[in-house]
Amino acid sequence: MRYSARLSFPAGSQDRDRLFGGVISSVGLAIITDLFRMEVRGRVMGFTQMAFAASQVLGLSDRAGARNRYGWHSPFLMVGLSAPSSVSRSLSICGPLQDT
Repeated sequence: MRYSARLSFPAGSQDRDRLFGGVISSVGLAIITDLFRMEVRGRVMGFTQMAFAASQVLGLSDRAGARNRYGWHSPFLMVGLSAPSSVSRSLSICGPLQDT
């Protein structure tokens, strides 16, 4: 099999991921505009965009190393196992949402 033929599937899936990533980030920013007051909205949006960028830069090398060492399924397990602690930590910091 030619090298370029093997790369066609990953390139297509990356394009699809980029398309849906843009949609998800715009939906996230729309939710932020609904949840936060005008005074803090810019700060929250900036922090959210910073988190998106940091996850792309830091997560890529971290997950690629884990994949090479432990197998292709390890990044998915890492995300699944860290989700409950991330949600509980976020809820303890932010507290419950209140109607304004």
